Amino acid sequence: MSYYVKSLIWYWRGCSDFVKTGYEKASKNFKSLESVDVDGWSFMVTGGSSGIGRSVVQSLLERKGTNVHIVCKDAERGAEALEYFKSKAHPTSNAFLHLVDLSEPTKVRDFAKEFLKSGKKLNVLINNAGILLNKLDMTSCNHERSFSLNVLGTYILTMLLIPRLEDSGENNHKPRVITVSSGGMLTENLNFDHPAKFQPFNGVSSYAQHKRQQVVLTDILAEKFPKIQFSTMHPGWVDTPGVKTSLPGFYKHMKSDLRTPEQGADTIMWLAISEEALSYTSGSFFFDRQKAKKFVISAEERYSKEIEDKYMAHIEKILSDIPIKFE
Repeated sequence: MSYYVKSLIWYWRGCSDFVKTGYEKASKNFKSLESVDVDGWSFMVTGGSSGIGRSVVQSLLERKGTNVHIVCKDAERGAEALEYFKSKAHPTSNAFLHLVDLSEPTKVRDFAKEFLKSGKKLNVLINNAGILLNKLDMTSCNHERSFSLNVLGTYILTMLLIPRLEDSGENNHKPRVITVSSGGMLTENLNFDHPAKFQPFNGVSSYAQHKRQQVVLTDILAEKFPKIQFSTMHPGWVDTPGVKTSLPGFYKHMKSDLRTPEQGADTIMWLAISEEALSYTSGSFFFDRQKAKKFVISAEERYSKEIEDKYMAHIEKILSDIPIKFE
């Protein structure tokens, strides 16, 4: 199926399901999460200072006895968010701010290693950070910046923290990794080509491709690390600073219909703390607390092993050139 046909189907569905009214309809059947006990749990949320991530962090801190590690790049915005979170947090909960440029693989590696050295436990990792750039921008490692953050940074952080996640699985609390993908990935087939090959650079298509790659990597990790519950999800079309900045035309046209950050965060919270979420196969993709298709039409759950192996060889080559190594 062509990109244009898939995009048309995706947009048609989005105008009814991905918007605010779609959430309001779906949420009528949602069970409340208020009684879920997460006392003593430790969470890490990337991109936690604004948008959907900010809503997730606040929801976690309002609960009794949580420890929430907030990862963001901007010091000023992070400091403001930390003060805000402290004013909203339950008296027994704690917020910790970590300033990390997730688009720079070596900085992600260094942060993860420092976190491991600290001895702090980690029950749930929420990979929420993401960027959509409209101009080609290269990192110090000579990778397109949005790919470096959305794919490499997310994968490196997850891989390096897996030992701590596995060690923190106690009292029948299976550790979890939730990666915030996007419905836009449904318009993209897996593509290994470097974004710089395409002129002009298409930030929207690149972002959707990165979100497809996140889903593929999650499929692979779920199979490799069965002690951890891996999930990806689509939050719907949400009113966030990132959408307003990166997609001004879309934002202007759809603003009144966009979901609130709290609505976008709902399925993340459900995946992070509910028992029900653990009943699904690890590696599943979710939308509005329901397992969703990973392809517009096909009922397939994932790509063939041959394609996945080629993709992993591609990623491993990139990482070895940096170099980034996993024990």
